[in-house]
Amino acid sequence: MGTTSGRAATMCTCLSWKTVRAGVIAALCLLAVWTARSFAVPAETGLEDDSPFAKAESEWTDARAKELAASEDYDSYQMSHAAAREIARSERQRVDREMQRVKAAESALKAAVDAKRESELDALRAELDERWTTFRKATDQMLEDSRISTKASEEVLIGDADIQAKMALSREAEQRLLEAKAAAAEKANAPDALNARLAVKQLELLRGMEAHQWPILRGHWAAEFVDDAHQAASLAKKIEEMETDAERKKALTQFAAEQETKQAETAKVVAETQKRAAAAEPKLYALRAAAHGGLPLLPPEEWDYAKARHLLVRAGFGGTPDEVEKLHKMGLYKAVDYLVEYYRQPGANIAFDPVPPLRGDPLHARMTVRTMTDRAVSQRRAVERGQVGALRQAWLRRMVESPRPLQDKLALFWHGLFASQDSVVQNSYTLHKQIQLFREHAAGNYGAMLYGIVHDPAMLRYLDNNQNVKGQPNENLAREILELFSMGVDQGYTEKDIIEAARALTGYTYDDATGAFQYVRALHDDTEKTIFGQSGNWTGDDLVRLILERPETSAFIAKRLFEYFARQDPEPEIIGSLATVLRVNQYDLEPMLKNLFMSAEFYSPRTMGSQIKSPVELVVGMYRDLGVRQGVNYGAIDGSIQQMGMQLLEPPDVKGWRYGRAWINSQRLFSRYNATASLVRTGATAGGQTGADVFALVQKGGCQDASQVVDFLVKACLLRPLTPEKRAELVNYLGELPPAPEWEAKRAELLPRLQSLVVLMISTPEYQML
Repeated sequence: MGTTSGRAATMCTCLSWKTVRAGVIAALCLLAVWTARSFAVPAETGLEDDSPFAKAESEWTDARAKELAASEDYDSYQMSHAAAREIARSERQRVDREMQRVKAAESALKAAVDAKRESELDALRAELDERWTTFRKATDQMLEDSRISTKASEEVLIGDADIQAKMALSREAEQRLLEAKAAAAEKANAPDALNARLAVKQLELLRGMEAHQWPILRGHWAAEFVDDAHQAASLAKKIEEMETDAERKKALTQFAAEQETKQAETAKVVAETQKRAAAAEPKLYALRAAAHGGLPLLPPEEWDYAKARHLLVRAGFGGTPDEVEKLHKMGLYKAVDYLVEYYRQPGANIAFDPVPPLRGDPLHARMTVRTMTDRAVSQRRAVERGQVGALRQAWLRRMVESPRPLQDKLALFWHGLFASQDSVVQNSYTLHKQIQLFREHAAGNYGAMLYGIVHDPAMLRYLDNNQNVKGQPNENLAREILELFSMGVDQGYTEKDIIEAARALTGYTYDDATGAFQYVRALHDDTEKTIFGQSGNWTGDDLVRLILERPETSAFIAKRLFEYFARQDPEPEIIGSLATVLRVNQYDLEPMLKNLFMSAEFYSPRTMGSQIKSPVELVVGMYRDLGVRQGVNYGAIDGSIQQMGMQLLEPPDVKGWRYGRAWINSQRLFSRYNATASLVRTGATAGGQTGADVFALVQKGGCQDASQVVDFLVKACLLRPLTPEKRAELVNYLGELPPAPEWEAKRAELLPRLQSLVVLMISTPEYQML
């Protein structure tokens, strides 16, 4: 009775477990229906009727019916497998408990015999016989239930193969249907022909996803089968060692052999599914790019060390040869995933606790001696200046030390796009919150970023939106949002749209004392406005939604990001592809960034080494290339960057920084050479030495002589190898080095020579490019 109740309880318990597992299968099976409803060509495509597709529709309907029938059978296999496996597991636990009781009874009997407690022996022998009887019954039940579980597992694997075959036939029929509809839509030049073709690509992606997921699921089930067989065989062997009955020993040996055979056979299934999943995964990236309308990807076999370095320099600030080699070994797709999915890496532990704006004492206004009031104001301004400098240095430190380089490379991009100046805002607390907004949404959702900007106190102050009130609209923020932040100059809107957008933004202001956004309803114009031809009582939040609905917006952001990460003057087709990825993913930036960083265009000869480093990229990249992370003088870095013409939190104007050749003129080039040389020699303190510890980097590289030192540092600092002539010049400049075992003792002598070599190397035109 107890055993039956236990099995019933086990069956009920495993239902919830089975439901989760079956849910995965059901989801895969119902994707066919979802695909058809989501991606079929709409009626308004201009096609006359569905008659040309009747045969394809019928074939798909039949294939889908067979697929769903197989799914129902598979569900029953899953139910049987789940219940049988749980019962067998429960029986193994019961046998193990009974085994311990037998052993305890045997120990008790032996102890009584040894102690010659004759009066207890009969009772102990009777108890031992009873324990053995119960143990053997439990063992027989365990063997039976294990065999049932094994059969159920085999049925699952057979059913798994059957439903995969049925699903593949259903997908093939569905693809023939979608292909026919797409071809007809294209031939008729129907309005939705592009979407019809994308539907085909999306189904191909779906098939690729299933081809990747099925072996993973099958491998998981097979691994469970392997584990169950192993446990059953191990337990049978333990019982056989205790058993005294010859027939039972033989049966247990046979059972253990059966389970081990099943274990070995199923282990091959696990290995095979792992290979299938691994083979299917790379194909997903190209399928996803096509389904999203993105750029063609670089063939994986063309991935090499130089491209890995290019990726790390562009999608970050560079890195040591070890860091580049790590990406190289990952392969193109995994390397890009690693950098773009930076949220999977721990952030840099860099604390910066800004102080909200200091408020003046109201009594100061009553002072008649101006010197006294000026002194109080001067003290508050000194605190503000100190904090804004600390904010710049903290951000630079994060760029140098963070294991998430793309996050801050993107934050720097957004800082240039949504430009605001400390000299105007004069509130480092709100500027800190703005930079945090850029970091939070760096590779997130552009729409969320734009919503954040219209609520950002620093931006509202910078573009005078605190003066934008009902009846007296100020157009600054509205104009810059449309022209510089989202759509571009003269891109699908009129001056009237700008005026109406300004009215939508009335009442969006801030509290200067707390640095918090405020919406003042009394200052908001709540009358009807017409923006992009759509009328309503729009607010600033509505304005963002209307902007995101415009096709110009995705093209603008795609172009700005491509120019920042790749090169200037991209062809319209490139921007069209990236903009499509952005729209398909509802302005999530991660898929578009992945498509860009995996694309063949990103690694083309005209892209690699085509950009001039900004001062921040030059200096931060130098420290990351040389592996300098500790003891850096960030005040010196900040000062050097400013000498080169770039000051964080102080772009030249609302248009942000002008990249490219704007960084190079005779004066700035001289500043770049001098500043970087000074930083290499004096900008950091490490290992008791002044300047960058190039000595430690070279030692870590395993260099043995001057030639190897030059080759290693070229690999660390430059995108391309030097010509033989330039390499020979650098080797001669470094001169002969003592034997490698003597280097540590001569560190003080060698470090300045190595630093001078690095200074010479980073002064080359090759290092100024990325």
